[in-house]
Amino acid sequence: MPQSVPSSLTNWWCDHSTEYAFVGFSYEVTACQSLSTLTKEFKDIRNTFNGRNDVINAAWSAGLGVHALIWFGWDDPNIWKTRRDALLGILHSNAKAKYVVRALQFGSEPLYDYALDAGTLAAQVTAAKANLSSLHIPVTISEMAYGYQEREPDSQQVMDAIDIIDAHMLPFFSTKASTASASWPIVTTDINWFVSNGQNKKIYLSQNGWPSTTYSGVEPNSPSAVANVQNEKNYFALLDSKCSYFKSVAGGGIGWFAHIYSDDQEPGYGIYGTNGALKFPFAPITSYLYEIKTRWWWFGVRKVSDYDLDSAKFKPLSSSTSTTMATAASSTRALNAILPQISTAPYEAHQKARTFASRYVKSNQYDTAIDVLFQSARELIKAGQPGSGTDLTTFMLDVYETKAEPVNDESRGRLTQLIALTGPDGGWRKTMIDKSIAWSAKHGTCPAGDPDLQHYVGELLYKEGSFEAAETHFLASGKRDSARLLADMFLQWAAETSSYGVFSVRGTIPYLQNGNIMAAKTFIKHYTSGLPASIRIESDAVINVGEKDEVIMIKDSLVNFAQMAVLTCQRAQGDQNKVMRESWVRLCGTYQGKIGLLATPEMRASLNEIATLYFAIPPPRSQAGNPFGEMMSSLFGGPSQSQPTRRTLTPANTSSPGLD
Repeated sequence: MPQSVPSSLTNWWCDHSTEYAFVGFSYEVTACQSLSTLTKEFKDIRNTFNGRNDVINAAWSAGLGVHALIWFGWDDPNIWKTRRDALLGILHSNAKAKYVVRALQFGSEPLYDYALDAGTLAAQVTAAKANLSSLHIPVTISEMAYGYQEREPDSQQVMDAIDIIDAHMLPFFSTKASTASASWPIVTTDINWFVSNGQNKKIYLSQNGWPSTTYSGVEPNSPSAVANVQNEKNYFALLDSKCSYFKSVAGGGIGWFAHIYSDDQEPGYGIYGTNGALKFPFAPITSYLYEIKTRWWWFGVRKVSDYDLDSAKFKPLSSSTSTTMATAASSTRALNAILPQISTAPYEAHQKARTFASRYVKSNQYDTAIDVLFQSARELIKAGQPGSGTDLTTFMLDVYETKAEPVNDESRGRLTQLIALTGPDGGWRKTMIDKSIAWSAKHGTCPAGDPDLQHYVGELLYKEGSFEAAETHFLASGKRDSARLLADMFLQWAAETSSYGVFSVRGTIPYLQNGNIMAAKTFIKHYTSGLPASIRIESDAVINVGEKDEVIMIKDSLVNFAQMAVLTCQRAQGDQNKVMRESWVRLCGTYQGKIGLLATPEMRASLNEIATLYFAIPPPRSQAGNPFGEMMSSLFGGPSQSQPTRRTLTPANTSSPGLD
């Protein structure tokens, strides 16, 4: 580059027809790179990859041209106006600008993202062209073919207004994608559309690449699409092999940028990995001009106007400069682009929701991403697309995880709405329920999952007649209401076979094992009160226990055992109350001798666990014989040396009236 700025642009820029094949890289500057980093990497772009001498000062020093972009962003829906004005001001005030900036892009996929309506976008392009006419900087938008196509016929206004075409080419996301080497038909389909509709304007593939990995927001729309380093390499090799084709395309040939310089800037797309090393040999054939496509946007909380082009670094922050990010962006723009498509193009609406949400997540706008995913999932499910709705719900839960969203009425309410709408058909709702409970277990106060969410799911399944599935959720919830509904459900279930005793312990024992006396007592009282007269003893023999409790003796001994087990555990004091410890041993011994179910290995294990939990009775030695002997042996002899650490409840104060 010359030591001083030339007096005019005469013979400065090469003719567009000489800019074909590989012309440079996408390069993102959101990390606020230092002057030394920018200069080092820009010179690497020029020298390592055989680019010809041509971002202002670092780009000047490195000999690079720039396609600068006004970023609409995902924070403030009107901040693009500030960015536009700042950039236009810089282009006029810095003498080097017109010798570095090869084109001005108005947004990245602004049509697809519904950043502005097509008429307003076209008007902005026209106004920017007039503003920059003295600098001879062409103006365009950075957009994929589909963005134009889905906004037809209005998008024609934009095509008419732009000076050149900066096209996005990401064939990995095509529904026909498989491997990079086989992607040429996908590439040429979009190129042919631009050639047919581009009015003979110069074409660049400005965001162009194949990812080496997938993650949330970078996921294929074809089950055959393969993302790895070899395919990323093969995609650029494919383009490099088409140099003659790119030179021959009408309008001055096609130049392509490699998206993107480093995985640090966008994971999976970089030519360089996060370790700073080339991911694969990259030496494409270059045309005469070598450029870099970079985004001019807010750098974190820094504005474009904070960037000093003469020193190629940011101005120091003043003490009055705010370092608080803009308030969360409204989801209105995204939803206006997504929701109208659901009735006619649900697949496209689904993918658009994922794209918007991924971008919001990338810019830390988690609440906006959550709202977009929730509303899109809800409307897709209503439209008969439970698979798409479940996918977006899963994505929303991923955002919950990333944000560490707490369990509260709002976060839980979104999930219960979606679960209710999904319906019982297929496996979609179960997937949604399982993932929702897993999230609530991690970010709530209960390791078994949020009690209110568990109760909601249990009640929903119970009302649908899915008793076995509902049982797990009622037991995990442990709320009083859950215990009451579990009792009602078990009464209906038991009536089918008159096995009332079995269901009495099926509800009582798990609650006791969880240390939930309140739920166990609520369950057994409600259950006993609803038993049919046919199994009751005449005149209901009642045994009063203390001042407030009672046991209603009925014909089924299991029900009587369940009632007394709850009251005995309620009065436990660990190893401090010898009377209650011995009462528990006698209770189990008496009923295990009468009722075969209580003597089964599974039930014996559960009762031994309760004995340890409430009465601090060590687990029995493995060689012990009958169940009563096992418990007596443990009561007086203690555990064997190999016993694991025991789980016990802290004894309540002896003056306490009880847990209930």
